[in-house]
Amino acid sequence: MSLEKKPIKTLVVTTGFSCNNKCLMCSVEEKECAFPNRTYNDIETDLKNGRLEDFTEVEFTGGEPTIRKDIIENIERANVLGYEKISVSTNGRLFSYKEFCDKIIAAGLNKATISLLGPNEKIHNAVTRTPGSFGEVIQGIENLNQVENFKINISTVISSLNYRDIVSFAEFVLALGIKNWYLLDLIPEGGAKKHYAQLAVTQNELSRELNKLESVADKFDELGFFDFPFCLFEEKMIKNSKINFINTQKRGETTQQVGFEPERIVRGEDGLYHDELRTQIEVCKSCRYADRCGGVWRDYLQKFGEEETNNLARKHDCLI
Repeated sequence: MSLEKKPIKTLVVTTGFSCNNKCLMCSVEEKECAFPNRTYNDIETDLKNGRLEDFTEVEFTGGEPTIRKDIIENIERANVLGYEKISVSTNGRLFSYKEFCDKIIAAGLNKATISLLGPNEKIHNAVTRTPGSFGEVIQGIENLNQVENFKINISTVISSLNYRDIVSFAEFVLALGIKNWYLLDLIPEGGAKKHYAQLAVTQNELSRELNKLESVADKFDELGFFDFPFCLFEEKMIKNSKINFINTQKRGETTQQVGFEPERIVRGEDGLYHDELRTQIEVCKSCRYADRCGGVWRDYLQKFGEEETNNLARKHDCLI
């Protein structure tokens, strides 16, 4: 069952919060001023400590790590230190430049998780608020597709701007040659918190759209859902071997973030992981997934209340 997958733990290195996009739903918006970009030496120390702790996978994240002047050196250092999987979480725009692609791959990068926020220019650019960004990310994906043994993941934060006609979005991702697609729930932090009233989608609407993806799930190597409450999903989705659910427990077990520690996901005295932005309402206490889900966003409950969560838990047979 897909819930029981135990991926190798990844060292997530935050490089800073500068970015060349202005995404409406960015959860780290406003952190750039409060937390200056980290130095090469600080990042090198993280990488060395990670190897001492036997990490073999590292992911550079931000902000946008590819706009750092020393990103090639960061990747090279990770490679020299012996990391087997070296990845970057990115908006993908710099990969539209072939020379940049060649250099960063030669340095040791072998995986990229690229943020694609709409299946067309109109939607993607409306979310990024950056003209031309869609064309650049598509060109970046095309460039990376030409690299042998390079893994590309696509990530998409789901909001009111892009949740409709989700199956067509899935077909677009597949047409790009990508077999790993990860959908992320809207985290009410930063810009997403500021614009939550406009960007949030009701659980009923999300449930109706997301469950349609069961019809195309077998076309992917992996279809992932980050941070969505389990009660949104029909049982056949949860049991589909191609679908992976990454919620509070799995986030705590599979990643260790360094460079910036938001302390959002913490392990309590009960041994379970808890998300500081979420809460478990009464119905959650009877849910078969209570120990791994984390509950409902506090901001969501303030806007929409508890009724939909209660109804979906009953409808999708999540209750013990």
